[in-house]
Amino acid sequence: MDGFHLYRSQLDAMEDPKEAHARRGAPWTFDPALLLNCLKKLRNELFRDQFMYHHLIMELEIQLKMISLLASSK
Repeated sequence: MDGFHLYRSQLDAMEDPKEAHARRGAPWTFDPALLLNCLKKLRNELFRDQFMYHHLIMELEIQLKMISLLASSK
């Protein structure tokens, strides 16, 4: 998801910054918390149908957990 990856400064702080920058876009460079915070803001501003939003968030939380598992297995 473009726009929701770790910032370059965060990649710089990793154990191997050169590898982190080279692998930018890999699941472990994704920032699920940033996406989730953005979606929560959208809920407050745009979504009026709470049922639809609830299911969207549930699906995304499952996907984010899968990404976290992939990233932790690196």
